[in-house]
Amino acid sequence: SDSAVRDTTAPSAPTVVIATDANNDGFINKAEQGSATTDTVNIGLPADAKAGDTLNVTINGVAQAGHVLTAAEISA
Repeated sequence: SDSAVRDTTAPSAPTVVIATDANNDGFINKAEQGSATTDTVNIGLPADAKAGDTLNVTINGVAQAGHVLTAAEISA
């Protein structure tokens, strides 16, 4: 017979850095935004993330489509 083990342990939280947020207070004010129409957000994966884990992102309280991590993303 077949058997499987399901991993239900979530990895540690990723780090999030908003490049536009110059004072790193979690908000982008008018001075920081300037004339930019987009913002760069860098998400650092935790050391225990692995291929097949799902990265979930929420923007302004709205959940975005989950992203399944690949082996290439883990090794990058």
